[in-house]
Amino acid sequence: MLSSCKIFFKHLLWVTPFILFMCGYQLPHLFFRKTLIATPSVIGQDAVLGLEKISSCNLAARVIGYKEDDALPEGTIISQNPSPHSAIRSQQTVFLVLSRCSSKTEPIPSCKGSLYSIIQPELQKTGNHHAVYHLASNHPRETIIAQYLDDSSQDKKLVLYLAADKSSQKVMVPSFKNRPLQEVIDFLKMHSIHYVCTHKHEQPPTHTCNTCIVITQKPLPGSCICLETSPVFQLQLND
Repeated sequence: MLSSCKIFFKHLLWVTPFILFMCGYQLPHLFFRKTLIATPSVIGQDAVLGLEKISSCNLAARVIGYKEDDALPEGTIISQNPSPHSAIRSQQTVFLVLSRCSSKTEPIPSCKGSLYSIIQPELQKTGNHHAVYHLASNHPRETIIAQYLDDSSQDKKLVLYLAADKSSQKVMVPSFKNRPLQEVIDFLKMHSIHYVCTHKHEQPPTHTCNTCIVITQKPLPGSCICLETSPVFQLQLND
């Protein structure tokens, strides 16, 4: 009997480390086990509101992609993983896919070298808004010699420059933005163009414009003017 007890305790001592290891592994899970919660539904919501809702449930959120959909406001949540109302533990991550507007843009038609009389009906047919200016050129009259897309306003406009007689005094206005005032003045005087300067901020009487820079101008860059009418340029400065 005594011999049997010794053999039993001997085997018990051999498995004791494994029993203690399993107890040490399972006990923390029993005491610190995180309870399952239902994943909040944020599909169809704005991204900011959806992130706030996920955060309030003690969950993390991560945007993993975007999908083009012009029918939805940009930044709308269109899918989530885990799915709504599925079981999830706190501190886990909810992965989101957001909507964004289509990046497709209408191609700009190439008009350079064509006669305006041929291009005009096509532009009207396709609904392309455009403006026309004439410049002295060696090209045949009414030939489109240059073009650019004016996107300075909400309604984008195609600007076309047509060839006119060499005797025409119309010229294209260059851009003076971010140029030193004295450099601009020298250019205007060379073409006998009058100018008026104003400052963006009030300046003391002792102020000199040695370091002033042009920030806005009228006429605008790219517009056409007739030198015969003695145009006056308005320049706004910033020192």
